[in-house]
Amino acid sequence: MLMCKQEEVGIQLNAEQADWKDDTDDDELEAHYMYMAQLQE
Repeated sequence: MLMCKQEEVGIQLNAEQADWKDDTDDDELEAHYMYMAQLQE
């Protein structure tokens, strides 16, 4: 049962991420990924 709930949440999150990508231009997206990469260093 828990596995099903996690999958539902995962699908919803992926849909939200897809919407975010559609609303973001390439320059903004590149800046975001560069920022995230710097945080991981």
